[in-house]
Amino acid sequence: MKTKMKTKKIVAKRFKVTSTGKLMRGKQNARHLRSHKSKRQLRKYNVRAQVSKGLEQTVRIFLPYG
Repeated sequence: MKTKMKTKKIVAKRFKVTSTGKLMRGKQNARHLRSHKSKRQLRKYNVRAQVSKGLEQTVRIFLPYG
């Protein structure tokens, strides 16, 4: 009986796979110290960014089924 690869749960929480297979991540600097930032800047934090090619290979190792 073969053993299954386990998904790294912290990676599954931080990265989402789209229906077309792209990996998306949240943006940095979005948690605190927001009061002095403009509304436009704060809105940009809500949009997910695509993971770079170099990091994508590493993340996919930790997400074997997703």
